[in-house]
Amino acid sequence: MLARARLLPAGPRCSATALATCRPAASKLLLRSAACQLQRHAASPAAASPSPAPLLSDERITAPVEYNRWLQLFPACTTGLVIGTYFAIPGVLGPSICRAQGVVAPAFSDFTVGQVVPTYTYMSLLAGLLAATLATRSASFGMRRLGVAGGTLFPLGIYVMPAAAVWANSLPAYAASTIAVAGVGFYCIYPQIPPFLTSRWFPDRKGLAVSIYFCAFGAGVLFATRLMQPLLAHFRTAPTRLGSLADVPVSLGEQGQRLAEVSGRAAEVVVATQRDLLVSGFSGLEDGVFVVGSGSNGVSETMAVMGAVCFGMLQLSGWSYRLPAEAAAAAAAAAEAEKVAAASSANGEQQPAGGGGGLTLAEAQRGPNLYLLGVGTFGLGVTGLPFLLNGKFMINDVFGGADLPSATITAAAAAFPAIIASANMGGRLLWGPVSDAVGRQASFGIFGANAGSLLLLPLATGMVGVDPRTAL
Repeated sequence: MLARARLLPAGPRCSATALATCRPAASKLLLRSAACQLQRHAASPAAASPSPAPLLSDERITAPVEYNRWLQLFPACTTGLVIGTYFAIPGVLGPSICRAQGVVAPAFSDFTVGQVVPTYTYMSLLAGLLAATLATRSASFGMRRLGVAGGTLFPLGIYVMPAAAVWANSLPAYAASTIAVAGVGFYCIYPQIPPFLTSRWFPDRKGLAVSIYFCAFGAGVLFATRLMQPLLAHFRTAPTRLGSLADVPVSLGEQGQRLAEVSGRAAEVVVATQRDLLVSGFSGLEDGVFVVGSGSNGVSETMAVMGAVCFGMLQLSGWSYRLPAEAAAAAAAAAEAEKVAAASSANGEQQPAGGGGGLTLAEAQRGPNLYLLGVGTFGLGVTGLPFLLNGKFMINDVFGGADLPSATITAAAAAFPAIIASANMGGRLLWGPVSDAVGRQASFGIFGANAGSLLLLPLATGMVGVDPRTAL
């Protein structure tokens, strides 16, 4: 305004020519002053607002100090429940996968047991290799990123893509999706939850927290069985029956498949007995010759529905993880350090320089204990996992030729995965609190005492020919 006052002549004698000359110059000065003020305001620290953290960043999931840490067991256990369902695929759905084309009996073009079951072993192996290779980098990926990625890849690779592969009868697609896609998804979830619970939320109750999580993981088979059996029954449709074996001429093709004439053309068929129909869920049909691919045992549809259910549950848990505030995490770590120091002083041991009594990964790799633990875990996997993965096949193979009613064998085979899962779940829930009370090393010693029960299995299976009911 001062500049404008200097430019304009004072008094009423200011002419129109003078005003027309002065107004553009004054406007330019005003605009230049406003622009300078805007630049200074934008450059001031108070005006600069921090940009929000990325949506998948762990900076978004820090919980307040008063947050109840036990709430984090809900997303963790939901995740464990879902990923534990993969044991039920070979155990419950495996026989149906191996007769997806023949429906009532395995067809020549169907997958075999020896082709289906190893894919889940290789899937776990890939996840283990990734966990070992990326052990020092997994934490840097972020809990939310891993949870959301695993919640997408695991159901896609373990259910949805294999369902399409079974429908298309493509074994390479089935193996690739199960091993590669589900294996990466399994790595993103399964080995990440225990350290998330023990080191972040429950450093003072490690055994209990991990036991609850692994109990939910073991319950996955029960959860899946309760869903899969009704779904199979719902989507099951009977194949076309051509007649009895005595009425329908059946020949062998060049590759060994059974062929019969259907509408003037040779078509692949299967011959199903009453036991085949009972095992496959079609006990109301008569035995005879059935056209391959004319019906459905519901396995592809069941896997697709399971994939959708598991995807929803994993996404819910993946977006629900929280990290403790620094104050709460420091208090929990201090409590654990005091507990370890008290135990060490009571035993007359010297506290390590690290203060927490633990070892870094590099230090653990230089000692024998880590590798001995790995050998022991390998032994547990070799002796225990086959019962979860192959339980239904084992019952059918061991007792298939025994002097027992077919309905009894079928019922036992259907119930065996749930029985094993219940025992597995109970053991997972028991050993964690025990290890908190007596220590990890003593717990492993007690746990190893059950090896004698495994040595009795050959005795039980050897009784099949003499007393099958007692053996069963």
